[in-house]
Amino acid sequence: MKRTGIVLVLLTLAAPGCFGLPLMPDQPPAKATVAEKKDVPPPPVRADDIDEKNAHDKFAALQAEVERDLSDGPADEKPIKVRP
Repeated sequence: MKRTGIVLVLLTLAAPGCFGLPLMPDQPPAKATVAEKKDVPPPPVRADDIDEKNAHDKFAALQAEVERDLSDGPADEKPIKVRP
């Protein structure tokens, strides 16, 4: 009898929304946002990577690397002071 009374009291309180048991959330939990990948430059061209078969491709990659470095601008905003 006690069990039935407790269940009835719980149902009476839960029906109008006095307290509720979240059986199923309205929205799924927010997924962690993944930071957008920046344009990752290809690895730098090294001398031991170049051979007769891929010389043209490596030359083009080296030119692209130099252009990318020049377009980035100076690494430091302050000029380096050199003592005479």
